[in-house]
Amino acid sequence: MSEQAGRGGRARWSHTARRRWAAGVGVAVCLAAVGCGRPTGVVSTGTVTLDGKPVSTGAIVFKPEDKSVAAEGSMIEAGRFRIVGKPGKRRVEISASAPAPGTPDPPTGPVQFVEIVPPRYNTKSTLAVEVKEPGPNTFTFELESSVKR
Repeated sequence: MSEQAGRGGRARWSHTARRRWAAGVGVAVCLAAVGCGRPTGVVSTGTVTLDGKPVSTGAIVFKPEDKSVAAEGSMIEAGRFRIVGKPGKRRVEISASAPAPGTPDPPTGPVQFVEIVPPRYNTKSTLAVEVKEPGPNTFTFELESSVKR
C-alpha cells in the first residue's frame, strides 16, 4: 500500500490503495465474524459521527484485550454499523477517508485519499466498550476532528 505524507502529517492513499485497504478490511471483518455465512454471537450496533455528521463510509474494529482472540469489525455505512462477536472488553478503532483537498470533481486522474478520523480514535484510540451477553449492545461514537479545550 503506497502512502504519501499529506497535509498535517496525514497519510494520503491512492484510489487503488484505498480499494485494497477496504477489501482487506472486508475480508478481515468477514473472517472475524466466523465464517461469512450466518455469523453467530453477540450483536453490537451503533452510530458513528464526525463533527456531528454521520460518517458516510468507514470501518470500525473491536479489539479484545487478549491479543490471542481475534478482533471483530464491520464497515460503517451512512453512520451505522453492526458487529457480531464475542462478549468482553474491547478497544475501538474507527477509520474513514475522503478525497484529498484540491481533488477535482469529477476526478481527472488517480484520486488521493486522506484519513479524516484523528489518530486518537484509530491508531492511538482511547475508545473502549464492553460487549455484554445477552445485550443489547448499542454504542454511539461522537468523534471530533479537533481537540476541544
